[in-house]
This record gives sequence, C-alpha cells and structure tokens, in this order.
Amino acid sequence: MRFGSNAKLTAAIGLVVLVVCLGTRPVHARFDGSTFAGTYTREFIGASGKVTETLEVKADKSVVWTSNYSGRASVVQSGIWNARGDTLIVVLDKRDGEKMPADERVVFDRKGKDLKGRVYDHNVHGNSGLVFHRSL
Repeated sequence: MRFGSNAKLTAAIGLVVLVVCLGTRPVHARFDGSTFAGTYTREFIGASGKVTETLEVKADKSVVWTSNYSGRASVVQSGIWNARGDTLIVVLDKRDGEKMPADERVVFDRKGKDLKGRVYDHNVHGNSGLVFHRSL
C-alpha cells in the first residue's frame, strides 16, 4: 500500500513541477508572432500632400517602414518587431540607414487584417489614427 501512495505523491509532484516550468498559460496559447509577417500599407494627406506608407513585417523579426511623400524623397526607417497575442510592438532605430538619435516605439493591435496604432508619437504620426491595411 505504501508503494501506491509514493507513486501518487511522485506523480503529483511531477505535475506541479510541469505546471511551474510551463507557466500558467495553456500550451496551445503560445504565440510566435509569425502570423504578423507581411506587408501593410496606408495612405493619407499630409502637410505637403499625399503620403503612402508601407510597413514590411518580416519573418526574421526585422521591420521596414517606408514613407513616400508626393514630390519629395522617400524616408526609410528600419528596426525590429515582437508580438504578444494580437499586439505587435515595433521599434525603429534607423532612418535612411543611419542610427536615429532615439528609438521610436509603436504598439499596434491587430483588428482583422488591419494594424491599429495604440501607442505612438502623435507629434510624428498625427491624431487622426495610425491604421495600416494588410496587402494581399
């Protein structure tokens, strides 16, 4: 009888250790963010005319944000991204290949195929919303 009790105790301890090692989230809830990889675009009218922006979220965790201004040169920013659930976090650290004085951090929420900015610099991107649409 004692052997059965020890076996149950050992099984219970093993289960506790497994839960602690894996955390409290179910295994199926683990998310690698690869579903964010793709190209997103948006268009708007800026101070000097039409602006078309492209956000390339790459599978290697790099990101390229290109802003094409009507009648002016394009600006290309690059950096890295990470994801948590339906949240995409973008950190831009280079502009036109040069290190930026300060990193720019933008937090997006996925809404269907769109990325909607939740945390971003309103002085840079305005107050009318920051929404990118996934390209096909």
